[in-house]
Amino acid sequence: MRPKCHPIFFDATINSPATIKLNIYQAFLLCAMKFHCYVRELSTWCNLHPKTCLSSIEGSLRYMHKLMKRRIFKIKSTVLLVSKQEVQWLGLTAYIRVLNRKKSRHKELLNLLRPKLKPFSRSGGSPELQYAVDDS
Repeated sequence: MRPKCHPIFFDATINSPATIKLNIYQAFLLCAMKFHCYVRELSTWCNLHPKTCLSSIEGSLRYMHKLMKRRIFKIKSTVLLVSKQEVQWLGLTAYIRVLNRKKSRHKELLNLLRPKLKPFSRSGGSPELQYAVDDS
């Protein structure tokens, strides 16, 4: 996460709120793809329990928000225009999207991730968040 969390991607003086959320979503997409690759490689030696994977994913969501706050604070040029809930929604949505492509491998994990998204159903309706996750 750290290399893709440069403050320029989240600086409100340079980017619109929709672009900031798109940058967050894209960072999570990359993280989710790496997660899948690591889990696939590790599965040749051991089987990771889905709850362990869920814990790692939730940790990455918290880490991203803290890292963004820290990096924006360091440059002292702006405030963070994204709430913790929005970061979590974007991250969960990215992980679900990536892991859905390999449903058979991640079926149990997806069943644990989807309910985590429900509490954020209202925040997922904002146009800026929808813009971030739109495939077009």
